[in-house]
Amino acid sequence: MSNSSAFVGTASISYNPVISASGMRALFYADLRHQSAFNTGSDLDLEKVEDGYTVVNARIGIQGPDRNWSLELWAQNLFNEDYLQVAFDAFAQGATGTTERGVNQGFYTRSSQLFGAFLAEPRTVGVTLRGRFGGGRAVTPSYSPPPPPPPPPAAPVVEEPVAPPPPPAPSSGERG
Repeated sequence: MSNSSAFVGTASISYNPVISASGMRALFYADLRHQSAFNTGSDLDLEKVEDGYTVVNARIGIQGPDRNWSLELWAQNLFNEDYLQVAFDAFAQGATGTTERGVNQGFYTRSSQLFGAFLAEPRTVGVTLRGRFGGGRAVTPSYSPPPPPPPPPAAPVVEEPVAPPPPPAPSSGERG
């Protein structure tokens, strides 16, 4: 199958120790990717088979307290591994009739087809400076519990009916 290896493996390691009482840290990081042989062409031409290879990337640096800033030196394809990513036939460039007949008769194991290719990136090195705006981590307020719920409304005061005053006492014959 085109662009398909039988085996691909990746690994990485990172170490970020504290190196000062102020909280500064060192950074050590590396990763690698190994890929076994594969055919880079969609036509599976034998001339387009790429041998297996391993690419290593690495990074070292220093980080400020609370990781507000960092300075890192890095390298991609550290060992400058040279490989083809994709190969393709060159336009209007084919084997000559003589070579083609030689392949068909078994004199050659493959044709002399010309092809183009996209090469892998060479070793790349750089420096990265990172910083956070706003002076670091946001200060989180200390926890304060929510206020208690308000007391339930007081029950309305219902006054009991007042009994009417008693009628006046009967008088002794006088009318008034």
